[in-house]
Order: sequence, then structure tokens, then C-alpha cells
Amino acid sequence: MTGFVHLDRRPNGGDLIINYGIQNAPPSCTDCKIGVFEGGSCIKLFNAFFDSDEVYNPWTAEQGAKYVTNMRGDAASIINVFNGRGLRQHACKYVALYDKRDGNPKAHNRNNAIACGVLVPVGESASFCQ
Repeated sequence: MTGFVHLDRRPNGGDLIINYGIQNAPPSCTDCKIGVFEGGSCIKLFNAFFDSDEVYNPWTAEQGAKYVTNMRGDAASIINVFNGRGLRQHACKYVALYDKRDGNPKAHNRNNAIACGVLVPVGESASFCQ
């Protein structure tokens, strides 16, 4: 599985805009989940990243935190999620992808992510987060 994830934010602290492109993901997936986590690495993901004083866990398919793939397992789109956190606070957090066979409706089951990567700020090298 390969791809990219770019984050942006709507003006005035609105929704987080997640722009993604994925190749070789599970084919024909209509309810695959995406989530942002705190952690030490992709194999040591901790809590889902959101402000619990502002919102309930937004990393659910019902809240829009999902991606849809075609028959080849490719996808490209933009989703909007409000997690109560500022854009800069996402630096060095982890984005994890899950397939539809993850029976958990929340992207909280950290142990069965099918892909993961660190969110590096634009203009920084990967070593920025080390």
C-alpha cells in the first residue's frame, strides 16, 4: 500500500481537511477508516488524537473519517473531520488506515492498522519528528 495524506484546516478553526491518495489498498472498500493518533511509532500508537472537551471521538465512519476505494484498491479524495485541535498540533502525530474487516466502528483499534505514517509539516524533512 502506498500513498499520501495532506492536512489543512478550514478558516476560523473549522474542520480538518484530509486530502489523500492511496494505491493498492483493499479493493471496493466503502467503509475503510482513517484516524489520527498520538504515539511513539506506527507500531506504538496511543490514543486517538482529538480534544475530548470539544467533541466526541470523530475518528468514526459515521463522522466521515472513512475512505472509499475502487475495484483496484485506489482512492483519492478529501474528507472533513472536526477533532477540536489546531492544524499545527497535528505535527508528528500518526495517521492510520484500517480496512472494512476491522469490526470496530471506531478507528481506535490500533493493533490492526493496515497502513500508517507520521504527519510531517510541509517544508520539513522526516527527521523533524524524530
